[in-house]
Amino acid sequence: MDKKSSNSQKQKRPLRTKALWHLLRLTLIAVIIAGTGVLVFNTLDRIADVEAETAVIEAQIRIQENIRADIEDEAAFVQSREFIERIARNWFGLVHRDEIIFIMVD
Repeated sequence: MDKKSSNSQKQKRPLRTKALWHLLRLTLIAVIIAGTGVLVFNTLDRIADVEAETAVIEAQIRIQENIRADIEDEAAFVQSREFIERIARNWFGLVHRDEIIFIMVD
């Protein structure tokens, strides 16, 4: 019986070893799949964050472009003859040579 029991133990060991290796492989595959899933989820989440930041920055760029256009328009107006005449008339009380000034007395 010793020989039979030792033979059956020898046969059981390889089966147990194979089963453990299969279990180890399945566990490793499950861990790899789970890790890959986490990486994909984090990447997609980060992509969404970057897209949101991009939208905010693009909106800020549009605002700054509008401000720049307004400043350019104002700079062009400040250099115009109309602006210079308006400042001369309103701030300094100057008039053209051929103008007549009327002062209203109540």
